[in-house]
Amino acid sequence: MDIPPNRGVRGQHRRPGELRSSPVWIGGSTLEDAVFVPPPPDEMKRALSDLERFLHERDLPLLIQLAIAHYQFEVIHPFTTSASPACADSVVAFSSRWNRGAEQVADWET
Repeated sequence: MDIPPNRGVRGQHRRPGELRSSPVWIGGSTLEDAVFVPPPPDEMKRALSDLERFLHERDLPLLIQLAIAHYQFEVIHPFTTSASPACADSVVAFSSRWNRGAEQVADWET
């Protein structure tokens, strides 16, 4: 999937849209006092591969699958900038890619 990089946003000097090659953290000023530390780059790549495999499964209702995928993408945090814009774009792309559009996302019985 090709997600265009964010332009004109905070952190754009951090190579937005490129997978990170260094540790990142959320909250705190260092890795030691961080509130959350996503997986290091080598584990991140494995986690992204696992996530991609999960996205090709079809045994869950689409809404549930997209919610889990969204959460996992945020936890993996594959960019040095915020993962949220790419994650939101991904949800739309994945639901339309499999012709499982808004009707099925809203259908709790599917």
